[in-house]
Amino acid sequence: MRHLTDDIVLSVKDAMRNLRYAIRSEAIGSRASAFGEAETKPGYGRMPPRGRRRNHMARLVDSVFTGVESGALALVSPARDIGHSIVFPRPVQAYFRPGDRLRDEAAERLFARTHYHAVKALLRSFGLDNMLIFEHAIGRARDAVLTREADLVASVCERPSLADEAERVRLCAALTCALVAARPVKEIDFSLTDAALPRGLLALPNAYGFTVIGLSTAIASVHEPAELPSGQEILESVNAVVDLRFERFAAALEAEEPVGALALEFGEVLPFLP
Repeated sequence: MRHLTDDIVLSVKDAMRNLRYAIRSEAIGSRASAFGEAETKPGYGRMPPRGRRRNHMARLVDSVFTGVESGALALVSPARDIGHSIVFPRPVQAYFRPGDRLRDEAAERLFARTHYHAVKALLRSFGLDNMLIFEHAIGRARDAVLTREADLVASVCERPSLADEAERVRLCAALTCALVAARPVKEIDFSLTDAALPRGLLALPNAYGFTVIGLSTAIASVHEPAELPSGQEILESVNAVVDLRFERFAAALEAEEPVGALALEFGEVLPFLP
């Protein structure tokens, strides 16, 4: 479980992300307004349209805010943000270290940062640039699994070499269900992308995104690292499968016993992936 200091750090970071999302939304809205107000550039000596002035100011504030955010987070959270090239996917046992408090705290930080960056990268791969994701909610999802699936976590992570494939897949499904329930993806601005987006992503972004993330983790959990292609290849193949079978995955997430139902769905496609 996280210490109070970790909770404070994540809350501060998410508040700053919330502010930046609002700033970027203002910049996008102002730019669209400016295009609607004037089709030609204003002549010298004229004031630019109000929409363009607001767009320019919002973009300037966004740029300044990004620099301030980076410096502030480095100050309050130097250990959390080391290494921006976070590896994904990893075996599920990398995210738990039962029986060792310090190592488990490090595993929690790894889980929160890895999943934050993974879902953000996935959304950006669809041409989505402005989104609000709460890292604190991701951390709470891991806490929920530790509470509800303590025996499963112990079985898979205390002796990873002895855990069978079904247990690893079930733990991946449990994390996926908890992440979807926690709803870390709070807002997405779909307005400025020309990409053809999966219907599941438009309707249920948390369910779609974290199913892709969870199934990718399951692949890394049941194969030897040397057998796996690159992380990008895994995500691309998993995304295609989730897009095709999203109704089945969504139904499993709504089942009476969602962890078991989702584990069955993962198990059906894993032999054909990556």
